[in-house]
Amino acid sequence: MNTVIDWENGNSYEAADPYLAWAELTQYQHFRLRSSEVRRWMVLIHLKVSGRDAPIEALIKNSGDEWLQVSPIYRRADIAAKRFAFCTARVGKEFFAAVASGSLKDLVLAYRLCLPVEYPVDPLKATGDPTDSPADGDGKTILALIDGGLALGHRAFLDANGESRIRHFWRQDDYSGSRYLNDARRTSDPLHSTDPWQPGMMGYGAELDRFALNKALAAHRLRGSLDESALYQDLGLWELDRLAHHGTHVFSLAAGPFRYPEQFCGNDQSINWEAKEEVASTCDLMAVQLAWANVLDTSGRSADANILDALMYLLARCPEKSRLIVNTSWGAHAGPHDGSSILEQAMLAWCDLRAPGQLQIVLSAGNHYQSRGHANAQIDAGGVRALPWRVPPESYTPHFLELWFEPDQMGSVEISLESPDSTQASLSVSERQPFAMGSGGATLVLVNRAYLGRGTVALLALNPTAGNGGAILAAAGLWTVRIENVGGQPLKVDAYIERNDVALGLFTGARQSHFEDELYNDQEGVDVPSKFKPPTSYSDNRSVIRRTGAFSSLATGSNSSKYSSHRQVFSVGACVALAGGQEWPAPYSPRLHDTSDRPRRPEVKQSPDCMAPGDERVELWGVRGAASRSGAVVRLGGTSVSVAQVVRTLANGGDPKPPLAPGEIVQ
Repeated sequence: MNTVIDWENGNSYEAADPYLAWAELTQYQHFRLRSSEVRRWMVLIHLKVSGRDAPIEALIKNSGDEWLQVSPIYRRADIAAKRFAFCTARVGKEFFAAVASGSLKDLVLAYRLCLPVEYPVDPLKATGDPTDSPADGDGKTILALIDGGLALGHRAFLDANGESRIRHFWRQDDYSGSRYLNDARRTSDPLHSTDPWQPGMMGYGAELDRFALNKALAAHRLRGSLDESALYQDLGLWELDRLAHHGTHVFSLAAGPFRYPEQFCGNDQSINWEAKEEVASTCDLMAVQLAWANVLDTSGRSADANILDALMYLLARCPEKSRLIVNTSWGAHAGPHDGSSILEQAMLAWCDLRAPGQLQIVLSAGNHYQSRGHANAQIDAGGVRALPWRVPPESYTPHFLELWFEPDQMGSVEISLESPDSTQASLSVSERQPFAMGSGGATLVLVNRAYLGRGTVALLALNPTAGNGGAILAAAGLWTVRIENVGGQPLKVDAYIERNDVALGLFTGARQSHFEDELYNDQEGVDVPSKFKPPTSYSDNRSVIRRTGAFSSLATGSNSSKYSSHRQVFSVGACVALAGGQEWPAPYSPRLHDTSDRPRRPEVKQSPDCMAPGDERVELWGVRGAASRSGAVVRLGGTSVSVAQVVRTLANGGDPKPPLAPGEIVQ
């Protein structure tokens, strides 16, 4: 094993990250790395707050420089003064020994593996201590984006004089290409380390300030017209050769010089540069381009560390007295869904680093309400529940399923996995044997106190069902997960299939799996009784598959911390605009609470904090927004579009609309 953790020892699963166990047991083959290439790991860390030292300073003091690197941003005096207890780190194998039984045992509460796909974790580059927050712009509102594919030269992000509204732009990649996209020519080509790019203040990536951006814009203007394609080629932003990108479209709706109704069909995309009362149309902007290794890994496993780094970067670049509203629509499907994940806790703590109301984060609630990716059940003592799991053919990426139980339930559960091919023996895990690997490309890991969040979790991982990388392929078809309650009390379980789809403009070969259940009513848009079987319990709905609770894993926490009465973190669902100003919940979006008597784990989030239009009409999907070049528009829909509307509303001093109540839903 690359780490010092003995995964053959059952005690290693008392408290752990099951994805680290899976990565080690499968020798990192699904990260598109050779095991010998993995010498460092990127981790997101939650620290204990105690003693005189600030938590991050205590972490560094009790670690070795040769096996733990933390970006200087986390060591700023204002961060230490707030006793911020979250950070990212690049660690060696000694870190895991120190957490298990060494100098970090009583300091590290939890860590999450955030290893990027296809690239080894390099050491941080040498950087000086980050300067204090800039003073220019104090007291103003700044909008920020954390996403992928932002067209920096698009007219939506320039002011009336043609100069950039973007104060700072950080691209997290150290290279300008991707093995994932078979882009060998750019794979090992470092981003420009000279003008106009500057080294990233976080120790990796590269950044541009407004001066550098305006200089680059001026260099590519001819007779007043900007050659955007030449600009992006010169900056090495190869991805902007594609017609549309998620980041450009979303941010144009949040901060572009047009109001939302002007995007509806029948209206021109009129740009009103005189609308000075619109803060969102004229305010300063900042943006972070997530590393493409994370954007391409749509399961979301690797992005958490980069998202927290992005938030810390934006904080450092934001004037101390300014208001900062962050738009991020990234997120995975699996996780505890009760706000206990490390990143969700870190986001709330981040909002407390400035005065109440100064820092706000707006998150997508997700688009998988109808994807059959969530199951919920209560299993009586001695009972068994089967979950049929349909895994598609021609899928080039791994599939993951997480089973979440209440805390300390490891001794009450036994889990088995049966393949579609009856010739392969089933795998099983329990407290006595917390891991299992099969010849058919399946791995099971059971962890009592999950580092991923609050509760006991089982991870079921399947290899791709297609590919030519030499790895064993899993069988496509109907896998069966069996959960047996061997304890004396009823057992509540939530099952979440991890996201496995393709990001806009890219091709990874990912295909989404789902649950199947003959009691599931797929003729309706909400959880209603099956038309085919007579219901007997759970408020007349016996299907194990539940739309309610299908939620983005980053948006399931509280919207304010115990230190602030202000709403700080918003989860946003989507609705469809109807004639006469009425609205209807979008079919793909989370919406209402489950009012049935169905047993469930405590604090699992079911409905978003607010809603905004994600589709123009019932018969016209999506909303028009910016494509990758000025003057071109593209229609995209989903809760990401809704997030942009809430960001714009907040910037302009408005209040987001709450979710529609049952009586408000137009039939």
